[in-house]
Amino acid sequence: MQTVRSFVGMDVHKETISISVAEDGRNGPVRFIGVIPNQPDDIAKMAKRLAKHGELDFCYEAGGCGYNIYRQLTALGHSCTVAATSLIPRKPGERIKTDRRDSQKLAILHRSGDLTKVWVPDATHEALRDLVRARVDASMHLMRARQQLLAFLLRHGRSYAVTSHSSQGQTADRVLIHVDSAEGHGELLNSRMAYVSVSRAQYDVKMYTNDAKTLGFELSRDVTKTTALDHPEAGERIKPQSVGLDISLGLSLG
Repeated sequence: MQTVRSFVGMDVHKETISISVAEDGRNGPVRFIGVIPNQPDDIAKMAKRLAKHGELDFCYEAGGCGYNIYRQLTALGHSCTVAATSLIPRKPGERIKTDRRDSQKLAILHRSGDLTKVWVPDATHEALRDLVRARVDASMHLMRARQQLLAFLLRHGRSYAVTSHSSQGQTADRVLIHVDSAEGHGELLNSRMAYVSVSRAQYDVKMYTNDAKTLGFELSRDVTKTTALDHPEAGERIKPQSVGLDISLGLSLG
């Protein structure tokens, strides 16, 4: 007995799916089956009913509904194609669009081999993709919230604390510098950091630290780049210089 192959076009929406079937052959008839709810149980019943007449080859457009339908149909043993929406052939002047026409068109184009497949990721790859997208979205939300907060503070005459390097050459009448040698970033404490931080102030500088005794020694570390002819001694430090800072221990003002 010869097996009959049918091409099933599905116009998938959030709540419903429109089903059309194009039988094999150039002039095979195209039938609109109907509309079913977009639920796994209804999809399984539809596939079981149509499979009585022969082999099934499903297709639908890639979209916001994801790949759950693809995975369900392939798990049931049927062939399924997720078509690239932007690469579906369209006739000039074709403006009337209905769910019924779209499903019939998909079935016909799938039968003629005119649909372009998209790569369908497995569940693990899709989960990783969703995680990356969620992280990017969260970063964008954070950036927008930060910009809104900075704009709000600026309108009310307040400025938000920034690092010495991110201030990008801006100056202020009064600068408060927080230096904590216990945070594990000792390599960042050097003479260049001290110069950049202090040079941001026009009139007044106050520095807060957890260890005022070793602060001068830490900030005297020279990180100036040298040439091959200089041959500096390893770990060489410049002598601490008086910069007229008001150094306070902890968070006290003074």
